[in-house]
Amino acid sequence: TQEQFEAAGLKVLSVSDDGDVHMAVSPDGFRQLLFQGHPEYDTISLYKEYEREVKRFIAKECANYPPFPDHYFNDDLKKLMKQLAAAVKRGQTDWPLTDDDMRQSIENSWGDSARSIIANWIGLVYQITNMDRTKPFMNNVDPDHPLDGL
Repeated sequence: TQEQFEAAGLKVLSVSDDGDVHMAVSPDGFRQLLFQGHPEYDTISLYKEYEREVKRFIAKECANYPPFPDHYFNDDLKKLMKQLAAAVKRGQTDWPLTDDDMRQSIENSWGDSARSIIANWIGLVYQITNMDRTKPFMNNVDPDHPLDGL
């Protein structure tokens, strides 16, 4: 929760409408950038994890059918996934979807934002890090408040 992040001394930058923390930083706003979730994932990475868990269910390696990833499948895909889940629970043992099917069906709404956030952070690293690798910051940077003065 946001309260847990703040109790740990972290600064929360982004929270969902449901209260889920998406991004936080260390108290100095610089040294640590923390994400909940996987902004580095490509379009079908989360689907591949879901598919793996479905196949584990089919192989009887786990007792419960996996839940759908939150905010990932559009309405048409949710309908299809529910139909496939019902078929698998009735004994279907093959998984008919291909990676290409999913690449064409899932909208990657996070990739541009993730690249922008990481690029901006790397830009800050470049701006305030000393060229002398034995010193963490440029001479004019306050180590306790490295973003002051930018």
